[in-house]
Amino acid sequence: MKPLAVLIAVFFFLMCLATEAQPVIRGKVVDTAGDPIGYANVGVVEGRNGTVSDEAGLFSLSVRGQGGRLKISAVGYESREVALAEFPDGEVYEVALPEKAYALPDVEVKRRQFRKEKVLGNRSDSKKVVATFIRNEPGTEIGAPIRVKREAWVKEARFNIAANNVGPLFFRVNLYELNDGKIGEKILREDVLIRTDIKEGEASVDLSDFNIIVDTDFLLSLEWLRDMGGGNISNDLQFSGGPFNGPFFLRYASQSDWKEMGRQGPFNVGLGFNVVVKY
Repeated sequence: MKPLAVLIAVFFFLMCLATEAQPVIRGKVVDTAGDPIGYANVGVVEGRNGTVSDEAGLFSLSVRGQGGRLKISAVGYESREVALAEFPDGEVYEVALPEKAYALPDVEVKRRQFRKEKVLGNRSDSKKVVATFIRNEPGTEIGAPIRVKREAWVKEARFNIAANNVGPLFFRVNLYELNDGKIGEKILREDVLIRTDIKEGEASVDLSDFNIIVDTDFLLSLEWLRDMGGGNISNDLQFSGGPFNGPFFLRYASQSDWKEMGRQGPFNVGLGFNVVVKY
C-alpha cells in the first residue's frame, strides 16, 4: 500500500474510533406529574458538554465515555444528577425534577417604597468594541456584572446589540448571585424569555412583573436557547462593549464553569448590558 493510502486509511480509522468514543445520549426532562419541562439546562458535571432541552423537554447530547455524571436543572425545580451509564443506548431516558419550594417575601408592599429611577451597568452602544458568544450551541451564555450599592427594585433589562446577522434571536434572561467575582445561584424563580429580530440597537425586556428586589451585586446574562435563523451566533451576533464597567463573563455550555473576560492592560472591557432600577 502506498504511503498516502496508508495515511488516509489511518485517518479514517481514527475518525471511527473518535465517533465510537462519543456516544449520543437522549433524554426527556419532566416534572413529577410527567409533564415536560422546556428549556432545562443539561450538562456533564465538571465538563464542557451541555445543551438545553426543547419545548417538549427532549434533548440529545454527545458525551465522551460513560464514566461521568449529567446535571439537569430548570428554574423552579430542584436539580438532579444522573450517571451517564444509566442512559440506555438508543432510547430516551426520562428525568423527573421535583418542584423547588421558595419562601415568599412580601415584595408587593416593599415595591411601593421605590421611587427614584436609575440605570445600572454599561450603556455602551459601540460598534467597534464588541463581544460575542463563545460557542454556537444552545446553553452558551454571556453576562455582565451589575453593581448594586443599595436595595433596589429591578424594572427592566437592556442589551445593546452591535450587529445581528443571524436572524431571529431566542434567549433566556438570567440573573445570578455575584459575590467577590464568583457567580452563584439564579435569582429569578421563573423563566424570562426574549425573542427579537433586531439587526442592531437595544433589545429590552420588562421585568416589573417579576418583583425582583436586590441589595447586592448580580450578573445579568443572555443564554442562547435555540437556532431560529440558521446563522452562527459566535460569529454573526455581536454585542456592544466599552473600556469600562468590566469585566464580562462567558459560559461555554450548560452547567460548565464561567470564564472571566475583558481585562486588557489598563482597561477593563465591559459589556453593553444594563438594568433600569428604582431605589
